[in-house]
Amino acid sequence: MVFGLVGCATYSSEQLQAKASDKSDFDLCFDMVLPNPSQFSKQELMNREVDCSNPKIATPVLEKRRKQIALGQALMAFGNSIKTNAPVNTPSINSLPNYSSRGTMYMKESETIAGFNKICVYSFGATKTTRTIGATDLCPLSVTE
Repeated sequence: MVFGLVGCATYSSEQLQAKASDKSDFDLCFDMVLPNPSQFSKQELMNREVDCSNPKIATPVLEKRRKQIALGQALMAFGNSIKTNAPVNTPSINSLPNYSSRGTMYMKESETIAGFNKICVYSFGATKTTRTIGATDLCPLSVTE
């Protein structure tokens, strides 16, 4: 089955404003972290007086954008491996495929403080690993095993 896109949809400013007014606060704030955010989304945020820097909104918005960027990078790496006939590992959202012989790079997923220690949790696809450090130390963004 083949699907194709023909033509280009154009919307009036009234239609674009209506689309923006139908979006949730989260979706409007997410529009703001994308390149060239819509003026209609900006206006809707001002009309609603939404604070996109509020951690309840900002944290999930930034996490979604981080995952979106990571997926784009994984797809680019996948495409490059096909062009060069390199061995193909299935890309995951949290990390790029590892083609080096240095081991597997795990990306930071979360951290938990337990007494005087901090437990850093890392993942590579469905595989997880942990590191225990001092509670005041920062977890590295990645580890290699």
